[in-house]
Amino acid sequence: EFPKLPLWQTDVNSPYVDWDPLAAMALRGLAQMTGAEIAICTGNRAVGLGQRALGGLIPVVGVAQNYKLKRFPRCDAGFGPTQDLVTTLQTLGIPAASTFHIPNMVRIPAPLPKPQKPVPVIGSMGRFVEKKGFAHYIKALGALKRSGAKFKALLGGDGELENDLKALAKAEGLGEDLTFTGWVVDKSAFFAQLDIFVLPSLHEPFGIVLIEAMAAGMPTITTDSEGPREIATHGVDALIYPMGDAAALSKALNDLLQAPDKAAAMGAAARARAIETYDINAVGTRMDSAIASILAARR
Repeated sequence: EFPKLPLWQTDVNSPYVDWDPLAAMALRGLAQMTGAEIAICTGNRAVGLGQRALGGLIPVVGVAQNYKLKRFPRCDAGFGPTQDLVTTLQTLGIPAASTFHIPNMVRIPAPLPKPQKPVPVIGSMGRFVEKKGFAHYIKALGALKRSGAKFKALLGGDGELENDLKALAKAEGLGEDLTFTGWVVDKSAFFAQLDIFVLPSLHEPFGIVLIEAMAAGMPTITTDSEGPREIATHGVDALIYPMGDAAALSKALNDLLQAPDKAAAMGAAARARAIETYDINAVGTRMDSAIASILAARR
């Protein structure tokens, strides 16, 4: 149990928290009271606060979840969930010996039931913003329908492009075939409805939803964006297609719909990959090793 902080309070979600002196004092006091040996900070704001409060006291490790890394060069070490982000940290001046490939992690769920459905169900989810590529997903579904394929589709999420995406779905003739589910709270229940999961992102530094789908045993189709092209192996545990290519996505979907045995094998391989590489225990072991290395270097 963490000890209570001193009498001041600070809003850790404030955009100014990284230079707020009260926040820095509170964090430094907490580190001293708990005997902390290392600070692991995710993102620029947390890194800025960690450096201000704890620099020189204990090692500050920056976790790079994207490519916005303005404050990272002063970190004592860095974690990157992909090798590409690890390399990026090194180009900022963090020594190779102090940068570590620590993937994001998931808890592996129990195997999903496979209920019989009248037609296969395709799904995707995320924030409705341009970089998530959902317009290309909808266009691919439209092309798939025009080819004569029988399916139902789900799109979970919400955001600024919701009305535009619904209008596009109508224009593609998907009114009866594509359901907008709203924001997905229970991802396991969402995956349980699907036969194929699609990640159509145009920019994806990692792609946690991809490893969640793999952990659920989903046959998955993903773009060759930054994170997914490291996570998945084309033809083994996923199909990978070029970003923004709706025609290629439509073909990949049709390939899996026409080969259910291939899709099932791909889903099983994806789950095995998630267990081996992205399970919380496997990643935890890698993180323990990295932390031990950073502390040994410090001593």
